[in-house]
Amino acid sequence: MRRRLYVAIVSTFLVSVTFAKSNNDLQEWVQAHLHHGEELICERAVNNDYFFVARKGDQIKSGYRIDVTSTSGTPDTFVISWRFLDELKNHLGLASDPEIIAQGYKRSGGRMFAEEIAYRSVSLGSSGILHVNIWLKKYDTVANSPVVRHLAEDELEQIFQCEVTLQ
Repeated sequence: MRRRLYVAIVSTFLVSVTFAKSNNDLQEWVQAHLHHGEELICERAVNNDYFFVARKGDQIKSGYRIDVTSTSGTPDTFVISWRFLDELKNHLGLASDPEIIAQGYKRSGGRMFAEEIAYRSVSLGSSGILHVNIWLKKYDTVANSPVVRHLAEDELEQIFQCEVTLQ
């Protein structure tokens, strides 16, 4: 079974739809995306960006809300990478794409946000600890963003780490 580092290059575009005012509070944003029986295992706000990971049994749900506001009027582009590891730092991510639940762009308080909520193919097996690491890099134009999906970790900024004991 192959393991995979989840990397996404997101090229944003301007959405000309006005969304209802969304809540800028991390906890309320996370709670809005959790369903019955899902246990929040980590959440974090970094600048105007939000991240969370939740669990229901062996299923892992992740979410991000990235501030893509730019001065040019066209949203920024970004690369995000998720890595799921066990206590021995072995990769737990399976070689399959995440199942996207919700994805899109929202305006709030004069800012533009890219959001994605997804179920991740992660094999928890008999792991005692789950390490979640997220790397992010923003680009002010699509022309400045990389052409390839696979970037080395040193090309991205590690912005999120959490460690959770699994029961």
